[in-house]
Amino acid sequence: MKKIINNAIKQFTTVYHIDHGKGHVISVTYRRDNNLVMCYFPSSKTHEWIDETKLRSGVGDITLTRQDPRAAHDDIPDSLQAALEGLFAPKR
Repeated sequence: MKKIINNAIKQFTTVYHIDHGKGHVISVTYRRDNNLVMCYFPSSKTHEWIDETKLRSGVGDITLTRQDPRAAHDDIPDSLQAALEGLFAPKR
């Protein structure tokens, strides 16, 4: 995943949410260690808060790069997937 480190996150920076789609930064609350970023998503008329380190690393639901919502939910480990399929498989 591409990390954006040198670019400043400021008002109107474009962000992407897994469920709400494209949005933008409304405000940044500057802190000593980690800034708090408020994002607004016009398609669902909602806002969410995220800290800057999570936003830059792409760990949370909000990222700086566009992503496929299905890809975010397809990251279940194969061993866990196999265990769940074995648990719910019809008995013969």
